[in-house]
Amino acid sequence: MPALLDVENLSVGTRKRMLLCDVSLRVEEGEVWGIVGASGAGKSILARSISALLPRGVAVAEGRILYRGEDWLGMKETEKVSIRGSGIGYLVQNTSSGLDPVYTVEQQMTEALLSNGAADSRGDAVRISISWLKKVGLRDVSRVLSSYPHTLSGGMAQRVYLAMVFMLKPKLVIADEFSSGLDSTTEKKMMSLLLKVAENSGMIMITHNIFLLGGITDKTAVMNGGMIVESGPTEKILETPLHGYSQVLLKARHQEGRSLFRKLNGRADCRGCPFAERCGEPMEQCFTKIPDVREVDGRKVRCHRY
Repeated sequence: MPALLDVENLSVGTRKRMLLCDVSLRVEEGEVWGIVGASGAGKSILARSISALLPRGVAVAEGRILYRGEDWLGMKETEKVSIRGSGIGYLVQNTSSGLDPVYTVEQQMTEALLSNGAADSRGDAVRISISWLKKVGLRDVSRVLSSYPHTLSGGMAQRVYLAMVFMLKPKLVIADEFSSGLDSTTEKKMMSLLLKVAENSGMIMITHNIFLLGGITDKTAVMNGGMIVESGPTEKILETPLHGYSQVLLKARHQEGRSLFRKLNGRADCRGCPFAERCGEPMEQCFTKIPDVREVDGRKVRCHRY
């Protein structure tokens, strides 16, 4: 049986520079992955590659992406449109960009349900909308339905957007820094809610906070400079990180670590290890040769020391 998602040796860039270098990732049905790294590590470009929503001027140079065994990148746009929503859902970082300001919540939710064949009639669509708004913890649902997005608080709009994505029962959801900007307590609550409504969906959770992934993701991929430098079971990476970059991420809860974290991200050039200049014990080949992927202790790691 094919995987839900299979990213194979994916390289993405512009005419002037590479943004992703030889990225591979396999997500099974119902599996929850975390992707972590500093700003500029390539997390969002990977998310947008998987969603086939790359910005203008950015294109896939090599590799392929399979959705349930089908060539996702090779599909016609009409085929992709039919899969987005009920197949692949995308939770953007800025909730306001995911909601249309000129339509009420009811208009947007019912239209999404009807256009994706997830409701039999407008009355059925309203019923499903109400059910999902309650499921994400909203009260006074009638008022929310009749509201325009900009009249809702940020937290309420975020919950509406969450309901809109999951009410289509997507097979795979990509949450791109969905809880970014929230305080730690609210962030935990939103992530718990995200998992609650996800049900059997596979999920990729993108974040810069590695500690957010413990206990809620099955596996984690650590990104730096457009590469996945370490991947495997989340708890193993949190307990005994193998790559130097992973080790620094785990020190970032302290002030000294956070200061270092901001300076850590390497530029993607597909020539050597992006961590080489900041590694405590680099070897000569670290600067000139991309490390091969090695299987170590149930994980995959890109480091010349293994």
